[in-house]
Amino acid sequence: MVQNYRLIVLDDDPAQGEMVKAYLELVSHYQVDVTTDVETFWDHLGRSAYDLVLLDYKLEETNGLEVLSQMKRRGVRLPVIMITGEGDERVAVRAIQEGASDYLVKGSDYLSSLPGLIQRAIRMFELQTLAERSMEEARYQALLLDNIRDAVVVWDLEGKITYWNFAAEKLFGWKAVERLGQPASECYFNLFDPPIRMPSIEDTAGLEVERACVNRHGQHLWISSRIMPLRQYSPEARLLGFMDVSRDVTRRHQEREMLRHSQHFIARILDTSPSMLYLYDLNENRLVYVNHRLTDVLGVPAGAWLGKEGDLFAGLIHPEDAALLHQFRETLMQARDGEVLEAEFRVRDSRKNWRWVYTRETIFQRDAVGKPVQILGAAQDISARRQVEEDLKRRIKSERLLADISSRLVHINQIDLKSEIGESLRLLGETICADRVFIYVLLAGEEHLTLYAFWEGQAVLRWASYRLNPQVALGDISALWKVLRTGRNLSWTALDDENKVLRQDYLNLQPGGAKVVLLLPLMHNQRMYGVLGCERLSDVTVSFDDYLPVMREVGRTLTNAMVQADFNRALSESEARYRAIVEDHQTELICRFNPQGMLTFVNETFCRYLGRERDELSGESIFNLVHPTDQGVLEAGIAKLSSTNPVSTYETRLLETHGREIWIEWTSRAIFDPEQRLVLEIQSIGRDITERKRLEAQIESARVQLAEANRLASIGLLAASVAHLINNPLTAIIAEAQLLMHRFGNQPPIRESAEAIEKAGWRAQQVVQKLLGFSTRASEPHTLVDINQTIYQALDLLSDPLSEMALRPALLLQQEPPPKVWGNAGQLVDLWLNLLLLALDGIALGKPKHPYLALMTRYEDGQVIVEVTDNGQVIPEDELATIFEPRVVSSSEGRGTGIELTLCRELVRQNQGVIEVNSHFDQTCFRVSFPGVSPN
Repeated sequence: MVQNYRLIVLDDDPAQGEMVKAYLELVSHYQVDVTTDVETFWDHLGRSAYDLVLLDYKLEETNGLEVLSQMKRRGVRLPVIMITGEGDERVAVRAIQEGASDYLVKGSDYLSSLPGLIQRAIRMFELQTLAERSMEEARYQALLLDNIRDAVVVWDLEGKITYWNFAAEKLFGWKAVERLGQPASECYFNLFDPPIRMPSIEDTAGLEVERACVNRHGQHLWISSRIMPLRQYSPEARLLGFMDVSRDVTRRHQEREMLRHSQHFIARILDTSPSMLYLYDLNENRLVYVNHRLTDVLGVPAGAWLGKEGDLFAGLIHPEDAALLHQFRETLMQARDGEVLEAEFRVRDSRKNWRWVYTRETIFQRDAVGKPVQILGAAQDISARRQVEEDLKRRIKSERLLADISSRLVHINQIDLKSEIGESLRLLGETICADRVFIYVLLAGEEHLTLYAFWEGQAVLRWASYRLNPQVALGDISALWKVLRTGRNLSWTALDDENKVLRQDYLNLQPGGAKVVLLLPLMHNQRMYGVLGCERLSDVTVSFDDYLPVMREVGRTLTNAMVQADFNRALSESEARYRAIVEDHQTELICRFNPQGMLTFVNETFCRYLGRERDELSGESIFNLVHPTDQGVLEAGIAKLSSTNPVSTYETRLLETHGREIWIEWTSRAIFDPEQRLVLEIQSIGRDITERKRLEAQIESARVQLAEANRLASIGLLAASVAHLINNPLTAIIAEAQLLMHRFGNQPPIRESAEAIEKAGWRAQQVVQKLLGFSTRASEPHTLVDINQTIYQALDLLSDPLSEMALRPALLLQQEPPPKVWGNAGQLVDLWLNLLLLALDGIALGKPKHPYLALMTRYEDGQVIVEVTDNGQVIPEDELATIFEPRVVSSSEGRGTGIELTLCRELVRQNQGVIEVNSHFDQTCFRVSFPGVSPN
């Protein structure tokens, strides 16, 4: 096979160069370029690739040796044959040293030997290059084997280990010096389970397998082992041994086991998932996975879709949702990894029914350039949910409509009623997508229907002749009327073949050609009041049946509004006469309110009593005007009203603007509907009994005070009698005790007993004196008394006991203006003395760590308040209710002797005051209040 080499010749003799070119092209078919100067030579080398250089030794400006040196410096590696006209051995040696492949002396037949030299030089250059490359590869492979992460073990044909790299040392635990030269079958193969089988010489293919392994440290590993034959790098490719490349795949094996369990788990999840799960390949345009839920939802076997070309939903999508699906997929193509997009659309199942599907899709796989390849999706049948949502939207829409209509018809007058009903019909028509809505009413005693109100949409307005008849005789619609008066609604569409007679009657109501019609009878108290109708000029496939409940409710609301308007009109005709009765020369409070308490009428007297305008009270709840504690009485009085007992009487308090309470005696009468079953309103007539209530309260207070005074007077008389009876014996007891102390003063036991008798006698004497003081009425007149001054006087009298207890009372006395009352100054000083002594007793008994005694005075709501507070022994809770009752002897060891608090209450009462006590935790407070005297 002739090689088509490309050569370049550098010779300053053009004729010689052209001769060499012509010869080589003719004999060897080489491609030869001839250059005569160095610059052209370098230019050719830079632009073209050559296989050999024919270089003349003698050149015009330089020589071949210099060109060889420059080629070495420039990194040009090509075989070079130096040609010269002189047979100088020194030049030949230098040429070979500089890198020339051969040296040729020009002679008579040198051209004939030139092709052989060229082939040999090129072949030698290729072998040299290959050897260098092989050496480099060998060095690289040795370095690679020592640094790769995989363990490499090599054994020869005799089974002796010849190579054990660093990774093998780390993986298996034995150093290379411990394993080199050892039998592989004993030192290496048996590390694995199953053990490595010694390959035979005929095993030329590589063997890759995963095995369990236990290393030197007892670690259980999984090793991926690839055993390959090792051959000599020569044409014979003689087998030298085998090389095992091993890698620790323990984690991968564990992960694979986990993956296997996970895949099993995922498969179970996919099989039991309530969603349709699918995997769509964009490149192949087909489904590669879909679970069984497809059959449950769409009725199509899952296997029928696998491998089938085309999108799962594209052929089933509802025409109105096709653009949505296309836009959804276009957006998905731009989605980021992990981003999930959602969409809802309708698809057709195997039974040709439309089902709503909610799908969530994400990019599952991309190609090398990031273009989406597969889509993972999960779809759920949400038809039931969408139906519920549609029903809910319709219900909300209906409720909003009803609320709007009801708000329009509340408190509407007769003048605005028809326009508001017309506006309500507009709202109804827009809600149910009707082109016209109308109401015909049947007036009492009439034999024809009268058009009351209507609304027409733009579709109707385009038909000038499509107008409703203002009046329709019942005889002209006898078939319709016969059905409607039973309370049944009528509906039909242009597609119906039935109801031809009814449809013919309907033309008497309007001459046009409505496609969809619904007629609803308006009933009130079992009587036909009118007809509510709606029409649609197009879309015959959709009826009004879904909106029938809301239409019934609207019809009931409008009927009640019209009936109420009729009732209000009849009521307003008699209102002038009624007002003359209840307004002129009337002193009683008169009002009317509905069963919920909303006022509908009040007379001038009612307004005058409360100090408010009639417009302000209209619509106000009467419960807001009644005292909170009397609202139950009002509710009970209203609850008593019935058809058999239409009148009830009760008393409540009204609250006027400034908070003053007015007692009113009410006589309420219920106003019923014609059937005497439903309370329409309640009319109440009230009489002011405030003065009577005040007198009754005064009489009751006087009665209580008189009874208390009689009781205290009886106690006082008894106390005086008891004091007189025991006073003389006490005198004798005290005197005898003093004689005993005088006679037996030197005998301690007798003297102690005598002192105890004397002390008890004097204590009893004090009680007697208090009883006498209690039974004696004060004779000093009442004057204007400064409360603070009486407290200062009492504190002066108690200075010694206070000093003994090292107690300094805290005084919180109001100074400006000083609190003053009408009373007896001496009695008030006695009152403070008794309360302070009781407080000192409590402190002495309680022994608090930090004794505390405080007196406070202040004005409060026209009263003068005095508080005496201490932190001594508290009064038992069971004694608080009777603490001020007369007791000559205390029931337990406590404050005072038992009668002090009764005396205090009597002193307070004689000065028109009230005394209270509060004792809890570690504090006792006596609170006394007197009618205050204004500082002015």
